[in-house]
Amino acid sequence: MLKIKYYFLLSCLIVGLSGCSNENKKSEDLNKETLLTSNESPYETGVVTMGDFTKDIFCSGKPFYPNKKTLSFKIEGAEVIFDKFLVETNQEVTKGTPIASFQIVYDKVALAERELKLTRAKETFSATLLQKETEILNAESNLKSMPDGFDKDISTLKFKKQKMDYESYKLSTRTSLDNQEKELQEYKESLTKTELLAPVDGVIDELENIKEGTTIYPDWVLGTMYTKDHILIEAFDDSGYLKYNMDVIVEFKGLSDSTSLEGKVISAPNILTNGAMAGTAYIELNDVPKDLLWGGKITVFAKPVQMEHVLLVKSSAVSFGEKGPFVYILENGSLHKRNFTPGGNNAEYYWVVQGLLEGQTIVTKY
Repeated sequence: MLKIKYYFLLSCLIVGLSGCSNENKKSEDLNKETLLTSNESPYETGVVTMGDFTKDIFCSGKPFYPNKKTLSFKIEGAEVIFDKFLVETNQEVTKGTPIASFQIVYDKVALAERELKLTRAKETFSATLLQKETEILNAESNLKSMPDGFDKDISTLKFKKQKMDYESYKLSTRTSLDNQEKELQEYKESLTKTELLAPVDGVIDELENIKEGTTIYPDWVLGTMYTKDHILIEAFDDSGYLKYNMDVIVEFKGLSDSTSLEGKVISAPNILTNGAMAGTAYIELNDVPKDLLWGGKITVFAKPVQMEHVLLVKSSAVSFGEKGPFVYILENGSLHKRNFTPGGNNAEYYWVVQGLLEGQTIVTKY
């Protein structure tokens, strides 16, 4: 009986140890990385291939007016008080159109003192001229009475210099007085001006929000306007394909019709052919019709990018990380993450510049 119990306990112990051994083996299998072959993997795969790459280049745009004018109003020596704007934004105006009105406050005593100072300067100038002319006449009379000789020669030279000094004083002082009088007259006329006038024909772009009674300082820009004699297209090139001097087609699409015009990129973030910096490009149009409607949708089309016999990977295989685009390569039953340098992409493929080799197996779907 005891022998039977002994064998029974021994068999239980062996089974228990066997069970523990199986559990440890399962644990080891869970911790161990399992490498899948292409036949066992749940991935859909493809191959890095050689082929032709084409990408259509287009982006949205809007009118851009490079000839902008700032609108400001100042009168030296006076306080300018804002009254009101006489126009609205987007309003088309002609040169001389009143844009804003003001009240002018100036010091009348200071103006009177300025006028008096100029009058006294003119009187001093006349008196000095008379004195110098008298001195010249006296010098000329003395020179005629001198006998010929060294002393007369010296006096003759001094007399010539005296006349030159007289002419120089008369010219410089008269010019200075004329300028002062002109400035004073312009200042007095400016005190009568109470309106800011449009400097050119164009369209009001922006107007500041200014309250009535606000003092306007000389460097205060009250608004901006632009002329319509020169219009560019501002294109939002998020792909970076537009290059300087590139020929493009600009389509203006309205509700019922569309117009296409030829143009050329005159400014872009990229000058070199292989540049790929996103940004804003500006386009000069050729032969713009006068009746062109600038509203509606504007699209810029460039010549498609076409490359022959280049490396291609399907777009579905590409992911993005900190170092840029990458794919997973299936090699010898394991996956390897591989970054690559793209040359461009379309809806179906990425053009590979470097980082991958033809024939490599890549994961296209997880």
